[in-house]
Amino acid sequence: MLITILFLPLYLVVFNYIAAKKYETKAFFFFNAAIIVSCIYISSRLHFLNWADSVGSRENPDFETKEVIALEQMLGLIVAVIGLTIAFFQLYSKKKNAPGMTQ
Repeated sequence: MLITILFLPLYLVVFNYIAAKKYETKAFFFFNAAIIVSCIYISSRLHFLNWADSVGSRENPDFETKEVIALEQMLGLIVAVIGLTIAFFQLYSKKKNAPGMTQ
């Protein structure tokens, strides 16, 4: 659960930011953001399937399991959206030079 909520979104956002900055692929930033969101949904679904195959039921999961999976998706998406927003503003902000400084 911690992987879907914290590690996966942060890793993918940082990798997306570094790749967009290094290879000048800012045009693909939003496409990559959609892939990151889908990865979070896939990860939470795989977490559910792992639980269902080991101790639960795929067809009739209990209410608590559905709530935990929904919480996992929501928190993972929140972390990803915050990270993507920060990365977006870092990539697209114009840096101002101090007076008298040349670039």
